Amino acid sequence: MDDLHPRPLSSLEGSFFEAVPGIDPMADVSSNVIPDIMSSRIMVGSVGEDGQPVTTGDFANKQVLAESSDISSVSTAFHPGAHLIPSVPPDIVLKTSDAVLFYVHRSVLAHVSNNAFGTLLSMAGIIPVEDDSNILNIILHALYDIPSASYNPSFETLVCAVDRLPLYGLAPHVLITPDNHLFHLLYSHAPHHPIEAYMLAAHHHLDELAVLVSGHLLSFKLDSLTDEMAVRMGARYLKRLFLLHLNRMQRLKEILIVQPPAHGAAGCKADPQRAWALAAASVVNDVRPDMSPPLLVASMRRYAGEITCGLCRANFEQTLSTAAAHWAHVTATI
Repeated sequence: MDDLHPRPLSSLEGSFFEAVPGIDPMADVSSNVIPDIMSSRIMVGSVGEDGQPVTTGDFANKQVLAESSDISSVSTAFHPGAHLIPSVPPDIVLKTSDAVLFYVHRSVLAHVSNNAFGTLLSMAGIIPVEDDSNILNIILHALYDIPSASYNPSFETLVCAVDRLPLYGLAPHVLITPDNHLFHLLYSHAPHHPIEAYMLAAHHHLDELAVLVSGHLLSFKLDSLTDEMAVRMGARYLKRLFLLHLNRMQRLKEILIVQPPAHGAAGCKADPQRAWALAAASVVNDVRPDMSPPLLVASMRRYAGEITCGLCRANFEQTLSTAAAHWAHVTATI
């Protein structure tokens, strides 16, 4: 029975089922019947912390499929019994470069692809795919619009999968919209990969995603952009990113032009307008588009110490509170 033990696929992100030799992988596609293997304990598992499959003896989950004498793995999400479409069994099998089988529906792929899924749908039998299982897994989850976050794909894998969509005749802006799972999975990486996520969204004209991601780029140093990055995002989104930074800084300058009113009382030597002018000049000199309202308030208050008149100090604080409120409502996305 040792030959029935699964071998791990170190390159596969997430869980998988191992198959055993001697079973025709196409036998189950039309009938959707999983063959019984005597009393063998078919290993069903997921990758553990040590990289080895965590196994069970659950006979109800036998995903036993292979090509001739080669051992292949079967996707846990796209196997013959997955019931992705109720009462409609899968009718084609895709085999990735790392020997993982994906059982899918020809009609689903044909409906969204403008080139027969990279002309693969014209082939018979088990259809070889150039991509590995990590990439194809993301693509198929996007086609069926089912969550793939549980596989914990890396951001690099997601980028590669999105970049590969056009090769299969798939339009990223059609598949990746705010109401589907891949959109939110990509956006979840924005805090840690803001410029990369922005470039990806811009390159594929994913405007809703680019707008959301741009909110994480207020602290990005525009002078660190390379020619390659500019080409990747394109002129339109490059301009919008620059304008986001420039417009915010200009708007802050306009907000700080409004000074607190003078006291005007005889004998009052406080000069809140002078204090405000000095504070505003200091802030504008070091202004950044990512300055937060609390930081703005703290920076301006450093110059209010010389205001000894209670009314003048109150006027300064009121004007500062209004300025901070205006700054908080300035557009923070492209």
